[in-house]
Amino acid sequence: MPAGGSGASISFSRLYDFFATGPASEASTLLLYTLLHGSKSFQEYVLVRSDPESLLVPVLQQLYKANKRRANHLYMLQIILLILSQDTSFSHNIHKVMLPGTVSWYRERLLHKVSLGSLVFIVLLRTAHQNVGQLQDLYLPTNTLAALANLAPQATSLHSHAAQRLVGLTVQLARRWLKLSQAARDPLAPPLQELQVPQEFLRILLEVINCILSLNLTRNPELVYALLHKQEAFGQLRGQQGLAEPAENLQVVIDYFNSRLDSLNSQPGAAPEGHSEWSVDRVLEMVQTFTQTWRGDRLKQLPEMRFVYEEEAAPEEFFVPYCWSLAVAATSSRLMIWNLSAVALLTQLSGVEVVGDGMEGQLSAGLSHQWSSEDGTLHDSQV
Repeated sequence: MPAGGSGASISFSRLYDFFATGPASEASTLLLYTLLHGSKSFQEYVLVRSDPESLLVPVLQQLYKANKRRANHLYMLQIILLILSQDTSFSHNIHKVMLPGTVSWYRERLLHKVSLGSLVFIVLLRTAHQNVGQLQDLYLPTNTLAALANLAPQATSLHSHAAQRLVGLTVQLARRWLKLSQAARDPLAPPLQELQVPQEFLRILLEVINCILSLNLTRNPELVYALLHKQEAFGQLRGQQGLAEPAENLQVVIDYFNSRLDSLNSQPGAAPEGHSEWSVDRVLEMVQTFTQTWRGDRLKQLPEMRFVYEEEAAPEEFFVPYCWSLAVAATSSRLMIWNLSAVALLTQLSGVEVVGDGMEGQLSAGLSHQWSSEDGTLHDSQV
């Protein structure tokens, strides 16, 4: 309610309930983004709610099921998560929320006893995995990795699937970057301009893992286990310019746990009777035991990455056509007939097309945002 008790008022509680239980539409996602970005009061209300899962789970489900042709919807969903990830307390609290039962809409694996924080990691990493391979649309992996970097310092008790996805994506990108780097050393090969972007993304992923292990290794045994399982790939990154510091830290972790596992394995009767190797559960149990003697000062302290979402000076260049594209999609073949070729507001951006009864707008060329970070390394102009 405005000062003096005059003017319109709106219930934040009812708004929150609408976004938590209302229709999962692109228009409602845009409204949620607008309120979170434009209303400090509403953003603060959302951040202090004791039930973050009520809002986050529907957002994550939309991101999981989002149609790839609707890139703008993906942008809005990811930026919502990025805005929320900027709050340290919110990022900390989501790892305390354990989701009941299983996540029914997640198909790749049965997720049972998973925290809300781990589910955020899993869905963001899945989205990044789908887009980082091609790197045709740099906004999608950039949004995702920026949110992951913000969440990393508070990540605790990561689910095994979240840990495996994080390490798996890092290994995939590392192998690609190493292959490109090797090709670039050929004196007869043309210069490769595409090395910078995958290296920057790889650096962020390495620093995400490094940050989690530097601050919360003892509370993330699943991540340690996943790192040990894929350790060969990380050894190849040592000494690589721009990647050496986080890669060296990860190697320190790998060497520490390898030495203790090897020492234990060399003892008579270490492996179960009738078996030459330990089971996954046994290795994980030993990792959890060895974390009790781990000292964080073994790792070099690196600057913490923080990313902040900011709109550029003229966001209307994206949002006005985008809003109209949603209006056209909502009314086409129902209330009125649009001659899209005559709508200059939409055709000035690329890729507007009619599909079935509605319109799917690919307005990514007009997306107006920029990044700021503490180390100033990942900016819109650089990618």
